[in-house]
Parts: sequence; C-alpha cells; structure tokens
Amino acid sequence: MTDFRNKDGVFTCLIHFGHLAIDKGEKMCYIPNQEVRDEWIQFIKSNHIGLAS
Repeated sequence: MTDFRNKDGVFTCLIHFGHLAIDKGEKMCYIPNQEVRDEWIQFIKSNHIGLAS
C-alpha cells in the first residue's frame, strides 16, 4: 500500500505494521511501543498541539 486515499487507509497501514494497536473493548487505538509513545507525547507538547477528548 503506497497510496492513501483517506485517513482509514493511513490507520490501517499503521496498525498492520504494528505502530498502532486496537483496544476493542474501549473502541480506541493506541501506540503500543513505550519509546514511540513517549516521543509522540513530546512532539505534541513541544508543538502545542491540542488533543481532542
């Protein structure tokens, strides 16, 4: 998959390669790798990006 037509394609690819995981009980996705998750949080904080609740 090299062409993403919408956000679902991006999420599908990230899940397929293990960069995201799904919690079916909570109906949410999450970053399973602690190191990657920490980097993502730092990026969000340093760029003043708000998170939707």
